[in-house]
Amino acid sequence: MTLVLCSDHGTPVPTGDRGAYDTVGVAGLCSDPSTLLRAGVANPEALILHAGEFDLGFVQGAIRKAGVDPLGVPVIALANIPTEPELRTVGAGLVDRRRAFPGAGPENAKLSWPELISRRKLFALKVPQYIAAPSIDSSLCTAGHGCRLCVESCPTQALTPVNGEISYSVEACVSCGICVTTCPTGATVNPAATPGQVAAQIAAMVVSADERIGVRFHCRGAQPRVFGDSWYPIEVPCTGMLTVGWLLAPLLLGVAAVSVDPCADSGCPLGNDNRLQQRQSAAAAICDELDLGQDRVRFAKQGPLPDPIGVVPTAAVGAMRDTDVFLALTHMAPISDVSIETSVGAVGVVSIDEESCTVCEQCTTVCPPGALKVNRTDGAIEISFDATLCVGCSMCVATCPEIDKEAITLHRRFDSGELAVGRHAVRTESTEMCEKCGNPIAPSAMLERIRSMLGPEHAGTVDLIGRRCISCR
Repeated sequence: MTLVLCSDHGTPVPTGDRGAYDTVGVAGLCSDPSTLLRAGVANPEALILHAGEFDLGFVQGAIRKAGVDPLGVPVIALANIPTEPELRTVGAGLVDRRRAFPGAGPENAKLSWPELISRRKLFALKVPQYIAAPSIDSSLCTAGHGCRLCVESCPTQALTPVNGEISYSVEACVSCGICVTTCPTGATVNPAATPGQVAAQIAAMVVSADERIGVRFHCRGAQPRVFGDSWYPIEVPCTGMLTVGWLLAPLLLGVAAVSVDPCADSGCPLGNDNRLQQRQSAAAAICDELDLGQDRVRFAKQGPLPDPIGVVPTAAVGAMRDTDVFLALTHMAPISDVSIETSVGAVGVVSIDEESCTVCEQCTTVCPPGALKVNRTDGAIEISFDATLCVGCSMCVATCPEIDKEAITLHRRFDSGELAVGRHAVRTESTEMCEKCGNPIAPSAMLERIRSMLGPEHAGTVDLIGRRCISCR
C-alpha cells in the first residue's frame, strides 16, 4: 500500500502518516508514468503529480499494468510545491479515500478522450482516459413505484423511465453525480465518489494536520490551485452534485470551514452553479440558525478559519443525507431547537388531515425512501411517518385521491423537533371486519367515503360492502 509522488522540482517526500502507509518518490513520473513499474511499486494507492506535466490516460495505463483498478486510485495535481506537512496531510486523505473505494465493475468505466494534452505529449498520440460512471442497483430502485427523481435531475437526459425501470445511457452521461446525490434510496452509485470515500478522506486529513483545516470542494476537471493557508482540496465529479448534507458533513468531521468552487471553474457547460449556490446558501443559513457562525460554508472563498465545532466518528456521517447531517449538527450546536424553511434541502414534514384522509394507503406505496408506512393490527390501521427519511419529493401529495381536500400536505423544512421524534403515527383509523370470516374489509373512513359518493339509493350495496369482505360476498 503506497502513496506515490513525482519527486521532480524538489517536491518533498514525507514519511507515511503514523506508519499507516508507505511513501515513495519517483523521479520523472509525470513525464514517463512507466517509471511507476520500474520503481517496483506493486500497489499504488494514490498519486501526487505536477499540474500540466502528465497525461491521465498514460498514468491510468501504468496503474492498470500494476494490477490496480485506476478508477479507485485518486490522483492529485500540484500547482505549486507544498510543504512536507501539507503533503503529509493531503497524502493521508488520499490513501484513506483509496482504502474506502468500494470497487467498480466494467459498467462503471466510461471512456473519455481529453480535449487538451500536456506540453510533453503534444506530439504524441492521444490516449483515452477513463472516468467513473454511475450504476443503478435495480433491487434498490423504486422507479416501479413511480419515482423519477434521478430522471428529473439529470442535466443531459441520460436517464429514461422504461417499463418501471430506469434506462441509463452511458454515452449521454457526463458523470456529474447529480443523480447519485438525488436518489432517495441509494440505488445510484458512483464508485469513485461515495460518501464513505469523501468522509474517510476528510477525517484522515483532520487527524494528520497539525492545525485546523478547511476543505475546498472542486470539480473533476477544475484547474489545480496553489496549496496554502490550511485549505485542502476535495475532488468530486461536479460541484453541482453537492447537497446541503454533503456541504455540512465536513463540519461534523472536524473541519473548521467548507468552501466550494463554481462548477464553471472547470469549463463545465452544464451550468450547475445556480443549483450549487442555492445549496451553499441553504447550508450557510443552517449554520447561522444554529449559531455556528455565518462563514462556515462559503462559495469560492477561503480565508481565515474559525475553531472547529467538534468531531464525530466517520460512520456517524453515513451517506451524508441532509436530515442525518442536520440532526447531528443540532446535537453539537449552541442552539438545537430550530425550524428552517427550505426549497432545496432533501427534507420534508408530512401532515395528514383526519377528516379528509380515507387511509387508502396510496401515499405509503409511492414513498421512495419509506418515510410513510402502513401498519395493520386487529381492527385498526395506522399510517406512520419518519421525517429523518423524507426527501421532500411530494410524490405522496401528487398520488393522493383526496388531493383537492388537502388530505395530505408536505412542508419542506429542517425541523429539529420533527427529526428528533423519529417514526410516529400521523393517522389511525378503525377497520371494518367481515362478519363471516373475520378478515378486514376496509378502513371505516374509506367506507364512509364510498357511502357519500354512492348516496342513499345504493344503501343496500354499501351495507353489504361494509359487512362482508370480497371473498364472502
